Amino acid sequence: DNRFRYPIFPEKDIKKYKNFVLRNSGGDFNRTQLKDAFMTQMVKNRGVSIQAYRPAVVFLNGAYWGIQNLREKLNEYYLKYNFDLDKDSVFILRHNGEVQIGDYSTKKQYRSVLNYMKENDMSKEEHLEYVKSKFDVYNYIRYNIAETYSDNRDAGGNIRYWRYDSDTAKWRWLLYDTDMGLGTDHPKGYMRNTVDKFTKINNEAWPDPPWSTFIIRKLLEHPEMEDYYINTFADFLNTSLHQDSALNLLNRMINGIDEEMPYHHRRWKGSDNAWQYQLGIVKTFVKKRPFYLRQYIVEKFALSDTSRVTFELPKKGLKKFQLNTLRIDRYSEFKGQYFVGTAIPYQIETPYDYEFVGWEGEGFKQLDSNHISITANKAHIKPVVQPKPKSEVLGVVINEWSLKQTATQDSEDWIEIYNHSGKAISFIGWTLQDEKDDHIIEMPSITLLPEGYIVIAQNKHVFDSVYNNEVQYV
Repeated sequence: DNRFRYPIFPEKDIKKYKNFVLRNSGGDFNRTQLKDAFMTQMVKNRGVSIQAYRPAVVFLNGAYWGIQNLREKLNEYYLKYNFDLDKDSVFILRHNGEVQIGDYSTKKQYRSVLNYMKENDMSKEEHLEYVKSKFDVYNYIRYNIAETYSDNRDAGGNIRYWRYDSDTAKWRWLLYDTDMGLGTDHPKGYMRNTVDKFTKINNEAWPDPPWSTFIIRKLLEHPEMEDYYINTFADFLNTSLHQDSALNLLNRMINGIDEEMPYHHRRWKGSDNAWQYQLGIVKTFVKKRPFYLRQYIVEKFALSDTSRVTFELPKKGLKKFQLNTLRIDRYSEFKGQYFVGTAIPYQIETPYDYEFVGWEGEGFKQLDSNHISITANKAHIKPVVQPKPKSEVLGVVINEWSLKQTATQDSEDWIEIYNHSGKAISFIGWTLQDEKDDHIIEMPSITLLPEGYIVIAQNKHVFDSVYNNEVQYV
């Protein structure tokens, strides 16, 4: 058989694999044995494409080989199964434009966008819009944030990006091979200022040559991208990269392999003490990293301060509350740290019978209908919603409908309307409409009495031949 027919990664709806990777944790081998998997798992629900992870005990011809990490292989089959794409119509590049899947024209197309960015002022709206049509810039910034947080010492070279063979497809990035981060090269790696290092020209051949920071440097020339970078970094640090969330995930992953580690150590001449020491470095990193990153963001973008913000959501009347990249649960309180002075986008949706009327609280101001800005180092913000005035004809409802019939009872489509408002309702000027703008039916100019019914039938003669109800119909 040319497939592994097994759900190797149970969290994914993929039942067969052409290939996969057995990874020994790379530069983290015989240290924590899970660092790369941990870093990628932290951001898997934050709009960053990653390789799935599952630890495995491996035997080669019966010989115990210790713990290896099962990972998805980043190739055309990864894109096929994860994005439902034709595997023969995808391109993958790596490093500084090296072709993994594709041909010279693939590289040329990618390079043409880089040349455009180099030759044009990216602070201008038209130039940014062109790049947006070629690069998924929001995906790139999220990817860059993950690398920046991790302090990955190999971030400059371990880059992979892909696109589908379509005129409208955009280049997107894949996060992988991050085991040289999270304090691997130094126990105080959490203090390293990668916000600055990854967003400026570094005159070095490795690990962060100028070409590796080019895209983020050019995108940050535009105020919109600068705000998106700052706010999205805050979103990450308030959720998946928050110290509590990170520690909970790390402990769950440790619990998944701790019983096996003594045997792994015996096989590869490691020790439990050394393992615990390495895990301690990672735990310290995730505890302390957010504090330093917030300070580096303030310095990099000349911001005045950070702010502890509480969003208090109303107990009813709110359907959706989107704060930048975060969709916050209804009827809850959300607390996080944001940056004073940046424009934070929001989206609010209410049920049909409610409306959003504005904000109340302190430590903020509304910039326009889609953005607010934090103005103090402590803010309490509440979106205000209220019921819409009730209609005088609230009691008119669609009571029954038939949009699909059996062969033996083919009445064609119809809708029954019922008046339980307690008073007569005139239908003069009323219309019925579905989701298509040209599907409009004018209601008959009649008055529907209290407790009365009317049927709007696709064919009233056919309807009458199936049903013999004493109702008005048209």
